[in-house]
Amino acid sequence: YVAVVKGRWQGGARELREALHKYLTPSGERRVRVRGDGLHAVTRVRPLAASDRFSLLVARLLTGRTHQIRVHLAHAGHPIVGDDKYGDFELNRTLAKEGVRRLFLHARRIAFVHPATGRRLVLESPLPDDMRRFTEAQFPGHAR
Repeated sequence: YVAVVKGRWQGGARELREALHKYLTPSGERRVRVRGDGLHAVTRVRPLAASDRFSLLVARLLTGRTHQIRVHLAHAGHPIVGDDKYGDFELNRTLAKEGVRRLFLHARRIAFVHPATGRRLVLESPLPDDMRRFTEAQFPGHAR
């Protein structure tokens, strides 16, 4: 996955290992939070570029929990741009006026073994145009 997050990522590549707990809000919405008695979850994060306002990250799931990347990054102090559940809502409102109106998280590559053939498949998808334009503007030379 590729994500644009709030703030300058510090400390280089690392693993986020907070346990995640699923729950329902009173209105019935599914949510996730970091909680010690939650399920084991690991996300590997590697920065690609950073400015004072934003960072461009690669996130690799080592476990597959609901909203894992979104919750891990928000808990680390770097919510994903446009995240309407776990993000910085004031920042999202400001960016919406500039045309950023969605979650800036993109599954750029997935690889798996095909269940029938046993062959490894790798599927790739370029950044959507709006995300590419934003990353080119924020991180010249790093949009992918």
